Amino acid sequence: MTEPTLLNVKNLSIDYLLKGERIRAVDKVSFSLRAGEVVSIVGESGSGKSTLALALQGLLPANADVVSGEVVLNQDQLQTFSESAWKTIRGTRIAYIPQDPSTSLNPVSRNGHQVGEALVAHRIATRHSAREQSLQALRDAGVTDVELRYEQYPHQLSGGLKQRVLIAGAIIGSPTLIIADEPTSGLDVTVQKQILDHIGRLVKERDSSMILITHDLAVALDRSDSIIVMKQGEIVESGTTAQIFGSPQHPYTRKLLGHTRDFGDILTADLVPDPAPDPTSDQHGTGAADAPIVELVGLHKEFRISRHQSFTAVRDVSLTINRGETLALVGESGSGKTTISRIIAGLEKPSSGSVIVDGRDVGRLGRGQHRDHWRSVQMVYQNPYDSLDPTYTIRRILEEPLRSFDLAPRERRRAIAQEALERVALPSGFLDRKPGELSGGQRQRVAIARALIVNPRLVVLDEPVSALDATVQEQVLDLLKELKASLSVSFLFITHDLSLLPGFADSIVVLKNGEVKERGPVVDVYRSPRDPYTRQLISAIPGLKITT
Repeated sequence: MTEPTLLNVKNLSIDYLLKGERIRAVDKVSFSLRAGEVVSIVGESGSGKSTLALALQGLLPANADVVSGEVVLNQDQLQTFSESAWKTIRGTRIAYIPQDPSTSLNPVSRNGHQVGEALVAHRIATRHSAREQSLQALRDAGVTDVELRYEQYPHQLSGGLKQRVLIAGAIIGSPTLIIADEPTSGLDVTVQKQILDHIGRLVKERDSSMILITHDLAVALDRSDSIIVMKQGEIVESGTTAQIFGSPQHPYTRKLLGHTRDFGDILTADLVPDPAPDPTSDQHGTGAADAPIVELVGLHKEFRISRHQSFTAVRDVSLTINRGETLALVGESGSGKTTISRIIAGLEKPSSGSVIVDGRDVGRLGRGQHRDHWRSVQMVYQNPYDSLDPTYTIRRILEEPLRSFDLAPRERRRAIAQEALERVALPSGFLDRKPGELSGGQRQRVAIARALIVNPRLVVLDEPVSALDATVQEQVLDLLKELKASLSVSFLFITHDLSLLPGFADSIVVLKNGEVKERGPVVDVYRSPRDPYTRQLISAIPGLKITT
């Protein structure tokens, strides 16, 4: 028996009005969704996916214009809804899981209160009675220590935990339609699986539907009944998941699938890692060619939460990063990855243990030594939207570290900034643009150029491609490999996506609850993981059955 149609989108076209010009973002889009169905919308940045998601919730920005079409949820014509009518269905009939938790959570409201907001706003529960339901929703979303997390504020959580708070807030009202816009792009694979499993159960149990917007085709393969492929605002192909992955018809769909990693091949292929750097060469002129660039011994870090409570983020961690090496640090959110990277960068002080970076004891840096250390260690963050000042031109962003470290006279800075852009395969014409005029992948290239412009010894890459499309991910990783080879720089690569590491990283350290569970060359650890937690991480990787 065919399930009834829950959602119908017919001939929907949406323009943005920018500087007096109309830019078509969604062009004559039509599709339907049955009760209990999961449809994935895939496509690269700028394909119209997120604009479509906003339109389905009545959340388009003021400069958006719905040119034509209709959106029908059950029997309701949503395009005719007033803002007050929309408020009656958001959080109950329609729920939204956004991608970026840093801009979606109220920084002055406790996490637990934000989870239960939908229940309180729709008078389903009082603030007091919503507490237990909020705690359960947090558990369902993969949060541990829920009593503590309930009382904390967003700034006290990792990016992954903040995303789980958003997911808990979306599922607590048992909506009939869930719109998930890259809901797990910042989460590790085990929690990603747990979250998607839970949402999948909710869809089936409630006869609800889900629109999953994702750039990760492996997730789309694992989680979708059908797939819609968008390019430049249009639907270029749609069909069942088996049809799209088994027999793609459109060249663009075949291109996307061509950039999807086959992890099964990774485990069986004859992988040969890049040659290790020559330990006898001292390319940085330090006089300490044999010494590693980073050496941690017995690192321990505690954070004070309240007068009577503390949290141990890192427990007795020892590791080394050799010169010219890429070390991958992997583990779930809250495992201590970012804390370790911030200690190495000199942004946090260790509670105990030894931290030697480029010959310096980071825990004992004196006045004036921090400046040299911060030049030696640069960071590239996950979200290029947050790490680049939107009011600066690209030229000013690149010249800023040259000024700060007094590395070049004013008349030379533009030329150096231009060289830095060309190094990351961006045209010099971008110097006069601002970050908002660039795509996500282009912004991340600018962030990489800014990090490298001071000639660091170590670059900490904190989830640098998790927010990017598969094709752009591959381009950025290839770029980083080329730069490492040409500049003889070392990388600390923090990621939750284990499929990125073969062929990119040399070695891997697996963390859980602040402790090292496994370490070794990437190929050895992937093919013969010794620790049960490592095996769990590998088995949770989506899309193991992809063949392209």
